[in-house]
Amino acid sequence: MKTKLTTREAMRSRNGTEYGTGPIFRYRVDGMPQGQEAFIVNVHSGTPRAAKWRVKGVNADNRTYETAEEALAALQKQADER
Repeated sequence: MKTKLTTREAMRSRNGTEYGTGPIFRYRVDGMPQGQEAFIVNVHSGTPRAAKWRVKGVNADNRTYETAEEALAALQKQADER
């Protein structure tokens, strides 16, 4: 049976002085096999450059994706091929 991977917010930057009020820059990937964990991280967080996303943790391929959704889709594809 194939597992459906999903994301949930793990960390958010801040706007002004309030933490957790800015854009999400790290998602936890739920649905990973037991004992494995993965995150999808904005590697340009805190900079004026456009967001770029990478998978970190188990099976990270060090590729950069335009969106967190693309990164999750790539990780899902890897999981489905196993």
